[in-house]
Amino acid sequence: MKIIREKRNRKAFIANKVDQIVTQLVKSLGTNAESPSPLRKGPQNICYETGKTRTVIKGYRVSRHIYRKYTDTGQIEGNRRGT
Repeated sequence: MKIIREKRNRKAFIANKVDQIVTQLVKSLGTNAESPSPLRKGPQNICYETGKTRTVIKGYRVSRHIYRKYTDTGQIEGNRRGT
């Protein structure tokens, strides 16, 4: 009988500890004003060709280097080179 009681107590103890750990994790992942939400999207400005996130021209979704290459070769119409 003593062994059965110890096993029950051990199972209850382990289940209680797991519940405590899970609740702490859920609380730490809660939405605070300081932390971003877990469903936050990644950066929207990414170049299709290079994957860069900086110097991306929004209307064309390409970086400035690729934009210049496309306008020089005539793949983007209506634009021409400055000087």
